[in-house]
Amino acid sequence: MPLGPVRQWFIVWSNSRRVVLCFLAFCALVCVGGVGVSYSDAVALRDHGIRTPAVVTAVHGGRSSYVTVRFTTRAGTTVTADVGNYDWQPDPQVGDEPTVVYDPDDPPGNVADVRMGPDFLNPWLLAAGAVAAAGAFFGTWTGRIDWARAARKRYGID
Repeated sequence: MPLGPVRQWFIVWSNSRRVVLCFLAFCALVCVGGVGVSYSDAVALRDHGIRTPAVVTAVHGGRSSYVTVRFTTRAGTTVTADVGNYDWQPDPQVGDEPTVVYDPDDPPGNVADVRMGPDFLNPWLLAAGAVAAAGAFFGTWTGRIDWARAARKRYGID
């Protein structure tokens, strides 16, 4: 089935060198920013984190499972926070009383299950994404990768 002229134009335009370079640069910058944020959060928990008992108030299963916990900071403030790196062995139940570690500078935003510890995996994954985007950027910049030619060949556009 032949492609319409608008779809052909969009395929060629979206795979053009300029668009791909902008997209890859954006991806690399977002990944580098993510490395900075996730690494600083993990370091804050490792170096300044405070352990405290908590109570599970909600369990959110599914694709991105997490639990909501309530705990009291050293300052006496009651905080409700979502914990994404909760240890699911055994499955958590509302009312469970895990120990969490929180960042005293950001108690509701930077909390981890003590059993899992600070998450240093995310910075590594984001760094790998930044390196991959930078490699694809360099390949596109030097002309070793021609996304438009590959798209024209795939869709039979002359």
